[in-house]
Amino acid sequence: MLLTCLLAHCKHTPEDVLTLFQLLRVYLQRHINSFYFLTAYLETDVARGYTIPQKRKVFFSFVEVYSSMDYPQELKAKILQYILIPMFAATFEEGKGDLLLGGPPDPEHDSDDNIISVFINKIVNPDKPFGSTVSSK
Repeated sequence: MLLTCLLAHCKHTPEDVLTLFQLLRVYLQRHINSFYFLTAYLETDVARGYTIPQKRKVFFSFVEVYSSMDYPQELKAKILQYILIPMFAATFEEGKGDLLLGGPPDPEHDSDDNIISVFINKIVNPDKPFGSTVSSK
């Protein structure tokens, strides 16, 4: 019931990306309910229905929470699985990949507006290619 209420909030305020991320906590544990209505919302309304600026906001919000200890690794994986990957796939299927990415690839220059550049520099982090030695459990 709480999930239904929070999902209604997300439908009316798509700019509240952090609440959208928190909804995915239901997938971290086994439940009798499959929460198909949430999966359907993510596939149709978010992945296919969000505008390019909304999708960019979702990505950049993920980059902000990626280093947060308030988000367990499992939740970050669910954000990738249920939101980001389907969102990117739908956008590329529509032929709008360059708009989402912030322009064509330019490996010679880093750009805070280009999703590929931000992903490499903030998520992959070439300065620490093997990750941190500190466990985040």
